[in-house]
Amino acid sequence: AHGVSVVSSNGVTWPNAADAASGRAYHSVLNIKLSSGQVKTANVTVQGGGTQSVSVPAGTYRATVVTMTMVSEVGSFTTTAVVKVWTAAGTGPVKTQQVVKAGGKTQLITTSELVSFTKQAAGS
Repeated sequence: AHGVSVVSSNGVTWPNAADAASGRAYHSVLNIKLSSGQVKTANVTVQGGGTQSVSVPAGTYRATVVTMTMVSEVGSFTTTAVVKVWTAAGTGPVKTQQVVKAGGKTQLITTSELVSFTKQAAGS
């Protein structure tokens, strides 16, 4: 998104449920390509934030919160992209929010919320 693509990496490590609950941080490094063609290094931290109640159009869920922070140099300044995901057991992601901090400004880029959810009966 926003003119950035991953060129190479060993992937981004995402915490399992126990590590998300404990708040353990995982660190990864990505090589990214900017829209200008420059290849840069991005440091990624993924960390659980415990559980929270979150209300979305589909209802209110008890969700595990995981925050992914990606920091890279773009031009002469540092850019930080933060993606926060609320995941409910048995449902999946119910809300995501992306914020970008660059050039001394913070901007909410997107918020996505689950609108409806119907659990399928077993064997369907």
